Amino acid sequence: MPFSRAALAVLPCFLWACSGVSPTPGIGRVTPKEAYSDQEIKFTIIGWSFVPATAMDPATGQRDLNNSGFSGRVGFGTQWAPLSQFVWYSTQEMSATLSEADARMLNRGTFSLEITDPRGVKAVASIILDGLDTTPPTIEMLSPAPDDRFTSGSVVPLRVHVTDPAPGILTRVGWRLFADGLPEISDSCILSEDQGDVVCQADLTIPADWLPPTKVTLEIQAQDQSRTREPATLTRRYQLVPSPSDLTISPTRGGTMGGTEVIIKGVSLVKGTRALLNGVPLLPQGGLWVNDQTLTGQVPENSPGKVTLTIESPLGNCALLEAFEYRPTPMLLAIEPASGPPNQSVRLIGTGFTAASRILFGHSLQDALPLSQSPVDRDTAITGKVPSGSGWQTVWVYDPEFGFSSLPSGFLFTSP
Repeated sequence: MPFSRAALAVLPCFLWACSGVSPTPGIGRVTPKEAYSDQEIKFTIIGWSFVPATAMDPATGQRDLNNSGFSGRVGFGTQWAPLSQFVWYSTQEMSATLSEADARMLNRGTFSLEITDPRGVKAVASIILDGLDTTPPTIEMLSPAPDDRFTSGSVVPLRVHVTDPAPGILTRVGWRLFADGLPEISDSCILSEDQGDVVCQADLTIPADWLPPTKVTLEIQAQDQSRTREPATLTRRYQLVPSPSDLTISPTRGGTMGGTEVIIKGVSLVKGTRALLNGVPLLPQGGLWVNDQTLTGQVPENSPGKVTLTIESPLGNCALLEAFEYRPTPMLLAIEPASGPPNQSVRLIGTGFTAASRILFGHSLQDALPLSQSPVDRDTAITGKVPSGSGWQTVWVYDPEFGFSSLPSGFLFTSP
């Protein structure tokens, strides 16, 4: 007559008894080796010869592992607390848990962690309990900076470094972006197990309907395993500002060779803003930031004509059409006559002359002497008398707005 499964007698058999081998268990490593005492502690125990009992069903001949035969405790001397919730993974790994109440009872010190296998054979390792966790996580906000500016639709480049001193373990690092009366934006960082040091980053987009001058709060929260403290927090507040607008540039014209010093005014020209003329950055590096309303710099080279001023900013871009006019740099083509004594009357032929253009003679522009010239009658000719000099000299034409050019060895000074 067959037996029902419920009526089967379960016959214990230990693996070592069946094989005739009696291995000795040992512990090589316990994780965590050190922990605070104000929390439940799950120990992962790595070692060897963790052999459980088995139970055999006589009807099927199947053996089932039975890890309920393991027990353990943590303590020293006469003060011990039991381990529970044993889970056997292999003959080299198992886990067991020390309850929060028992960890608090043990409090602080170096203790023995002892496991006993189903035969009653013990293996021992050392652990450290550090008492209550009174040290909160440390939060360092790497970005955004306190003085960064944002507007509707801006991307906030969040990057935070969070640490919890050993043996602390982070359980959550999260953030939220919120403003009064508006839905908040929140999320958290993915943490690996037993992590006490993490850098979290995310790009947070300010919704388009959060309009200036809304005041926005960015809050970072970090929680460790402590059950006795609130999460550590770090908060920064920002007031939304308008996007760049209302651009002006002064002066509004200069020479094609570049170098004209300009001042650009506008709204929300925050740090990180660049100015470009015809798509080429102002010098140096897109211009120098003075304040949130002002940039300065030198215009780059360009061909003649009117060009667009473009502002590229963390708060968005804007443009001013035909904002700056490039005029041709004055050019010298010839001098008549090309030689003569000091005070010789000459006529200089060229292009792009203006009423402000000046003619000079010398080896360098810095040391050159000026022509005693008549007013410019048209943009292609200037007349006057040469200064004193000797030998071949370079002839220069200089315009304070449009730059300078030269005619090397353009005039030979002769004796009177």
